[in-house]
Order: sequence, then C-alpha cells, then structure tokens
Amino acid sequence: MDYIIMQFKFRLLLTIGIIFYSLAAFSSSASSSQGKHFEKIMIIIFENMSYVDIKHAPIFKKLIADTGYDVDEEGARTTLNQTQIHDSNIGHALFTSYYNNHSGGIIPTRPSQPNYLAMTSGSTHGVIDNNIHDLKVDNLANELIDAGISWKVYAEDLPDPFVLSTRTNSQIKLYKDSCFMGATFPSNDGYKRKHEPFISYVSIQENYCKNIVNSAHLNDDLDTKMPFVSFYIPNQLNDGHNGGLLEGIAHANAFLSKMMGANPQTGELLPDAARAPLQKFMSQGGLVVIAFDEPSATALDQSMYMLLMGRMVNSGAYPNHANEHSPICYPAAHEQIKYLNDSNGTYQARRCNHYNLLKMIEANYGLRSLHPKNTSSGYKYAYALDQYVPVLWKYSNHTKKQS
Repeated sequence: MDYIIMQFKFRLLLTIGIIFYSLAAFSSSASSSQGKHFEKIMIIIFENMSYVDIKHAPIFKKLIADTGYDVDEEGARTTLNQTQIHDSNIGHALFTSYYNNHSGGIIPTRPSQPNYLAMTSGSTHGVIDNNIHDLKVDNLANELIDAGISWKVYAEDLPDPFVLSTRTNSQIKLYKDSCFMGATFPSNDGYKRKHEPFISYVSIQENYCKNIVNSAHLNDDLDTKMPFVSFYIPNQLNDGHNGGLLEGIAHANAFLSKMMGANPQTGELLPDAARAPLQKFMSQGGLVVIAFDEPSATALDQSMYMLLMGRMVNSGAYPNHANEHSPICYPAAHEQIKYLNDSNGTYQARRCNHYNLLKMIEANYGLRSLHPKNTSSGYKYAYALDQYVPVLWKYSNHTKKQS
C-alpha cells in the first residue's frame, strides 16, 4: 500500500511539474515573441516641417541617399543611384507620399497635439488645440499591454518624479500618482505634454506612469534590454519646433546627427558611430522610424519626411523611380461607405498618414486593434503602411526562424 501511495505522489508531482514547466515556457515565449517583420521599433517624431524643408539638411539628406535614389525638389524619384547606398547591412526606405490629413481629404491636421493622438489612438478625438486633455479612450499602449508586449516613452526634459516630501504645493498639482501632468518643463524649449500623447490617456495616467521616462534612461536600456515598442520625444529645440524655419532645421539636424553618430556638417558617420543610440538600437535588430507630426505652418498640401531604417529593411524609395512598389494606404473612395466620413471627407488611396503607421505596428505584433467606439474612419479604413509593399522587408521573423 505504501508503495502505491508513493507512486501516486510521484506521478502527481511529476504532472504538476510538467504543468508549471509548460506555463513557464509559454510565458517566456509570449514575453520574448518576435514581431512579423521587426522585433523592436523606435519612433522619433520631429515637428512642423515639410519634406521640401528638411531634405537638404545633411543627415536627413544622407539618409535619403542611403536609399539608393536621387529625388527632385518635391520628393519624386528621378533616378536609381545604387552607388549611394551605404556599405552597411542597414537598409533605408523613404516613403514619399506621407501626409497628416487625419480628418480626411487633403487638409493638414493642426496644431501638433491631434497628430500625436492620431498616431497612438486612431483618432484626433475632436481635439483642435494644444491644451491639456485627459482622454478615456483606447490606445496603442493598451493594446500592447493586453498582448504582453513591452513599451516605453523616452521624453527629453521630462522631470523624474520628486519624492513627495520635497515637492512644493505648486509641484504637487503637476503630479498624479508619480505622473508629471504639467504642460511644460522646465521651459518653453524643454518638454511639452502636447508632444507626448500617452500622458493624455487616463488608463496610462492611472496605471503605467513608469513607462514614461526621461530620455536619459535610453542609454541604460540600450545596455540592458530595450522594450519592444518605444517612442522618443525630443524637446522643443531638438525636434525643430522652436525658432524660425532655418533655426529649426539646424536644431533637428544637429540632434539627429548626434543620435546617429554622424557629422552634422556632412551627414557621414563618424569613426565612433557604433556607440550612438540609434546605431546601437539597430545593431540589436531594431527598426527606427523618422517621422514628422505635420508639414510647415504655411504648407497647404505638402508631404512629410518619413524614413524607416534597420537590418530588416530593403533600401529603396516607395514608390520607386518607375512608380513601382507604391504604398496603397486606403481603399478607393467609392468603397469607403461602411463608416461615416471624417469631417474633411474620404481618404485618398495613395496618401499615407499616421493611421497607417499605427496599423503597421498593430499588424507586426498581431495586436487586437483599437476599440471602434473611439476611432475615426481614417483609422478604420487604413491599411498598414507596409501592407502593399512586401518588398520593403528583407525577411519576416517567421521565415527567418524556419531557415
């Protein structure tokens, strides 16, 4: 009898062990699962410049050259120039039909804040200013949290939480559960809440303030473990917002050159470029997205600079010089009948915007999609930015694992 009991106990313990092992393996697999085309992504957002404004700034110009194409003043591809491609394994892809018409039609969405909301929650939510808004809406961070995918925002000049006992009464009013809720810090050249959208989502304010950090933490994370999805928000100087147009271009060029490890006068990589943040991120298999929130203040219908770079990217211009591999970002206008039009009408098939970037992130990680109650028709109809340009990617992580 004792032998039978011992056998039963052994088998029970063995079964429990197998169950725990399986759960642990599943958990580990879920937390380290790769996306379809890129494992990690970092989006860096600049301010208020059209493509024609920024394309001659040395580092921005060099990144265009690394796509292997010459382009004209309006960003159209003129000739294939493979000799310009940098001799690294990093690919560079330029999207030359990228706009910010987040209410339909061709009218740019202004001012800044609604563009950031569109990029991260699929709607401008009726916001038409840069004032503080606390929004109870679904958002990209919620999707990532539900999928168990790590994310973080690196914001320049964002104050780290003060110890409560050291705060003044005025400082306490700027915080909620360790979230900095203020509009500006420490000055107009520094952090701006209007450019950091996740703090405007109540679900993030209440539970995930720790995911919004000062950009000084980026280097530590690059040396340890980066989140799967990250946004880098420069301050008002580095994003090119403050000053006149030429001053803004100079600031943006200097900042991106530093992040790339490049000479700001030429755009060429420096000998120690491998130590620069974006180079380190890409060496770890990360995809970098260089984007602008909106075109210049005087622009009525101008495209914006949009460039993707990483080991998984095929260098090129999309569409190319022969008008091939053209992104299709929306169905034809006559097919946009399922949902009510946004305020400026239907979306044109070949005019991409921040909704398409958001859809690309969702598709890559297999996210659930945003709740339809709070999203615009522009989001609902949008195709992923890469959906109709499969040649953009050198490989998918799924096929890479099998090979």
